[in-house]
Amino acid sequence: VSGSGRMLVVAVGPYSVSGKIKMAVYHDEEEDDEASPLFVKLNGIVEDVFKVGLAAAVFCFLAMVALGIVYPSFRGCGEEGCWDFLEVEWLHLIEYMLTAITVLAVAVPEGLPLAVNLALAFSSQQMMAQNNLVKHLDACETMGSATTICSDKTGTLTANRMSVRAVRVGGVTYSAAGDSKRSLGRQLVELLPEKLAHLLAHLICVDTMDESFLEVNEATGATGFKGNPTECALLSLVAEMGYDYAALRHDTPGRSLATAARGKPFMFSSKRKMMSWAVPLPRGGYRVYCKGASEIVIARCDAMLSASGEAAPLSDAKRQQLMETVVRPFAGEAYRTIALAYRDLPGVKSASSKELEATHSTMTNADGSAAYVAETGLTLLALTGIADPLRPEVPGAIERCNRAGIDVRMVTGDNLDTAVAIAKNCGILRPQDLEPDPAHAAGERPKPKRALEGREFRALVHRTHADGSLALDEEGKPEFLQTQFDKVWPYLRVLARSSPADKLTLANGLNKSTVFADAQQVEELRREGIVVFPDRQGGAMTGG
Repeated sequence: VSGSGRMLVVAVGPYSVSGKIKMAVYHDEEEDDEASPLFVKLNGIVEDVFKVGLAAAVFCFLAMVALGIVYPSFRGCGEEGCWDFLEVEWLHLIEYMLTAITVLAVAVPEGLPLAVNLALAFSSQQMMAQNNLVKHLDACETMGSATTICSDKTGTLTANRMSVRAVRVGGVTYSAAGDSKRSLGRQLVELLPEKLAHLLAHLICVDTMDESFLEVNEATGATGFKGNPTECALLSLVAEMGYDYAALRHDTPGRSLATAARGKPFMFSSKRKMMSWAVPLPRGGYRVYCKGASEIVIARCDAMLSASGEAAPLSDAKRQQLMETVVRPFAGEAYRTIALAYRDLPGVKSASSKELEATHSTMTNADGSAAYVAETGLTLLALTGIADPLRPEVPGAIERCNRAGIDVRMVTGDNLDTAVAIAKNCGILRPQDLEPDPAHAAGERPKPKRALEGREFRALVHRTHADGSLALDEEGKPEFLQTQFDKVWPYLRVLARSSPADKLTLANGLNKSTVFADAQQVEELRREGIVVFPDRQGGAMTGG
């Protein structure tokens, strides 16, 4: 990759997104200022040993004084009395005191912390040999004491080797499993009108990052993914259709390196759950290509392309029908559903036009911020189902965790239905977590609180206003309610559409939970088949 560019830095350090998360983590650690569990117990042992040593030293001192000074004086009592101050050997008192201090000093195990640190250092080497990297020594003890694991989905539970398995375009669903003789890409090229197939390929090529590309191994001929796996899966579909994604990017004004200034990207972010790229059209104006989470993009579409390439109005009823008949069945197959759409803006003259930066007065992003007007009023082109197979060792590993009494939860930014399907396949959602539901495509659904989206989770564990918005504390942060959190987390198995802040809330809440001390709640949970570890939760957060 070559070229030049200009960057406007808007936030660094604690003011950036990652910085805010790190500051929140470290700030909580400073507030708690707690030692690790092992050192808490060691401190208790040291205090007990000190008390015993002190008692022994005092006893020795008093015994030596009694036997060395008091007893001889009483044994020599005569007519002149028992005590002769001048004849008492007071130097012996100093010896007795030094002896008592020696007993106390010997009793204090000053070498114990060093021995423990050496043992932890040795343990970290052993854990590294098992592909378990430990950055801090005190993590050796806590990693072995985890009672709950909060795992990401993509790349952790799944192989992170994605492929497009189904595409809904022009009112027809094309599936890779539906034709054993032709790939999905060939089906699209041969069965779709050329104009529609070209538009699909063009949208994918334009609305993907330069960092995402396919790399062919010259020795084996295998195609490898570089960059975002979801985008690489879409680019692989384009290659199957017979298009050269690099050539399409190069030939598109506003998308090639030479004409990059004429285009305007709206990069993906967790708050928007979508990505867009505006490029100029030959006849004037601009076209905004969009891709993103299916439920987000569909809600912003006013029209949908038919098989003939004509745009037909998309009503609320048809949107709901798409969700029920396409998105949910895709998600039921554990597919990640990505919607592809576009919008023409004939009035836009350049990439710096204010119309591209304008925000909507009523429509908002996933986090409540105002949406770009350019990303509303879209025309839906296609819905894609992208599969990411489970790692073969994952179901067995989760089963061993369950037998060991370790809860495994999925925390992901993906669609709830997709997350639920993956959770059922790998054993995170077990039969006791599900209930019959004839209306659902799979015939069953998770019980209440077993599977939540980020917005539901936030509303349950934070104080809210009457209008449903989150109440803020004195520092301007959502006011967290530990008592409410303790009513949610024992049931929670899947947290979908979650943000980094949700993951931090979950980790902190688990660490501070005292559900184990509430005998009544523990008994109620036990009757529902949920066992709570009889001590503080030791949480392990994996993935991004």
